[in-house]
Amino acid sequence: MTLSSASVFLTSANALAETGELVNIDAGGNRVAATCFGPERLIFVIGLNKLTPDLESAVRRARNVAAPQNCARLNRKTPCAQAQARCFDCSSPDRLCQVMSIHFGRPLNIPAAEVLLVRESLGY
Repeated sequence: MTLSSASVFLTSANALAETGELVNIDAGGNRVAATCFGPERLIFVIGLNKLTPDLESAVRRARNVAAPQNCARLNRKTPCAQAQARCFDCSSPDRLCQVMSIHFGRPLNIPAAEVLLVRESLGY
C-alpha cells in the first residue's frame, strides 16, 4: 500500500499552539507531506508537553526543543545536537530542519482530521 492510498495516517506534531496551529519539522518531508495529502483520515496524537500559547512559540518549540533532541537521538553531527539547547540555523549536511509545515486547519483534500491531546508527555 502506498501512502496516497492509506485510509488513516497516524502521526504527531512537534508543537501545537493553543490558537490551533500544528507545527512540524522534518528532514525529508515525507512525514509532513503525508499530513497534507493522501490519507482519508488524519490523526495527530500530541502530548501535553507540546502545547504552546501561540504560533510563534510553537515554531520556537519545534526548532529549539524537538529538533535538537531528535538530532541528538539520531546522532546527527549538528551544533544543536551537541549543545542540545537551541537551533543554530546551521547548514550542516546532517540537519533535520529541512522542511517545516504549519497546519492552520484541515487540508481540504483530506476528508477527516483530528487532534488527540494526551494529558502526559509524549516524545519531543
